[in-house]
Amino acid sequence: MRNIIPLSVTPALEEICEEIERLGEPANPALGRMLERAYGVLKVGGAVAGHYGQGKSLTAALSALLEIFSDRPGVVLKVNQILLAGRRVRLSEVSNLAELTKASECEGYRKWFNKLDWVRDKGLSITKPKALGDIQLEIEGERLDRVYSAVRQLRERGFFIVVDEFERLVEQPHIYGYKDVIHLVEEFFNLVDRWGGAAGLAIPTSLWIHFDLQIKSRIAPIYYLHQDVTPEDMKKFLRNKLGGDVGEPLSYVEFRNPRVVMRIAKLLKGGEAPEKIVKDRASLLQKIAYFYRASDKTKKYLFIAYFASWLKQNIYNTLTETDINQAKGVLRVLGLLDAEIKVEELISKLSKRRKALMRKVPGGYILTAVAIAHLRDTLFEKDFQERALAAYGDFYELALELSLA
Repeated sequence: MRNIIPLSVTPALEEICEEIERLGEPANPALGRMLERAYGVLKVGGAVAGHYGQGKSLTAALSALLEIFSDRPGVVLKVNQILLAGRRVRLSEVSNLAELTKASECEGYRKWFNKLDWVRDKGLSITKPKALGDIQLEIEGERLDRVYSAVRQLRERGFFIVVDEFERLVEQPHIYGYKDVIHLVEEFFNLVDRWGGAAGLAIPTSLWIHFDLQIKSRIAPIYYLHQDVTPEDMKKFLRNKLGGDVGEPLSYVEFRNPRVVMRIAKLLKGGEAPEKIVKDRASLLQKIAYFYRASDKTKKYLFIAYFASWLKQNIYNTLTETDINQAKGVLRVLGLLDAEIKVEELISKLSKRRKALMRKVPGGYILTAVAIAHLRDTLFEKDFQERALAAYGDFYELALELSLA
């Protein structure tokens, strides 16, 4: 069983407040656009969907914050805490009320919201928010029925609501009373069928992949965060966080996840060299590739392909011969590749195996399910973590960087 990546929106809300004071707007240039689309779907009971770290919880929290600055109550419920709470519970115990209260004291948010054209177009009047009061909820029923109970009570009080933290239920269903993820999906269908858009939803990809068309139609409209998290915006985000350009070889990386950018910026600000950041990750991918049962040449080629995917920040991305050549060049600079390797030979070796590790697609090549499964399974395998990752740090960071989480 995989552990949960401990993601908290609190530091992000605080950092954004500081960024607005320093830059006049958030460092992430896509955030205003992401908030506009997220707020639009969450307001009518739709869903925001995406991978870990792409901004589900953040856009949910900012949407609730926008409501608060518009003189209406808003909150993000934490589904995992509701399912484990007692019958009588304070709203602050099962939501992000404390984080929103603190963020509502940031004058920068009021200034930023007022600068957004679409906020004015929606007729929202941004004011100094009133103090958010805590209230008591009577939670009835079992499992997701408890969420319905909480949502109903808050709707009666005029709250804007988003339900978040479904990751916890997907990763550890038994703790929350489910036999497996399929059992959870069945109950989720019944839940959204009953409440008719009473609350917005922040849906992780790990749950989304189990939904059929019936469920998706019941939670429409849907906003997929990857639509606005582009490598171009993420590079600008990193430059804004650093106050200047990032050095090689990080400049070759096509970042796609705001959480990853924040982590990289923190490492660089802490004095870590760009070369070390890239080499740490490349060395780990090398270890994983060399755990594959094959000839040394095949392992080396697989390592290069993994690293090329890391530079693209997505293990599922199409790789061109240019991408593979660039990966080779960076690895040589890092001292992790010595002999000259022909791209044609690499592609041939990986694709013509009985269990192919790479295959041709329109526009280039992709790693096969076999290659991806080896990377994923090795990365999350406990013994490997203890042996190979102790010196690396949080191995979930690499999963985020490869869009595996």
